[in-house]
Amino acid sequence: MEKQKKKEIIKAIIAVAFLIILLIIVGLIMIKYSVEGEKNMSFYLSKMTIISTAEGVENADSTEKWNMNIYQNNDIYFSIEKNENADENEAIKSVSIENIQITKTPIIGEIKSYMPNSGEGRVFTYTENYVIQNQSLTYQGGTQTDLKMLQIGNQGGNIAIRFTNTGIRKLYF
Repeated sequence: MEKQKKKEIIKAIIAVAFLIILLIIVGLIMIKYSVEGEKNMSFYLSKMTIISTAEGVENADSTEKWNMNIYQNNDIYFSIEKNENADENEAIKSVSIENIQITKTPIIGEIKSYMPNSGEGRVFTYTENYVIQNQSLTYQGGTQTDLKMLQIGNQGGNIAIRFTNTGIRKLYF
């Protein structure tokens, strides 16, 4: 009877030890993945370019010649490329920029985020139609990249977003 009890205790200890070792291995794998991330992604962010500019836009409703608003812009371009080891048939369905938040407001002006527009011959315009409202901007996969139509090439391409400090100052000359 005592031998059987000792065998059961030994079996329970082995089972608990096995479970602890298994949990430690799973924890280490999770930590490694958290630190290193995905290794064999089909597409990756190859480059991020920030272009800062300032421009003056004339007020259309003004009769004065030099009546304009000043805008301070930061355009961010993301280049997404296909991994050379990826399957040929893999394609981008969509790419999203999410959780867009302005964490610090400027002393003068107001920060707004703009999506590229499909008209007026410019990539970005300062109309409310193109202000990003829901903290998210999604580009759909297409045959080629077209910023104005919010499309990225299904084999890689560029996407863009603009952050503008509006209402800095109205100039009257």
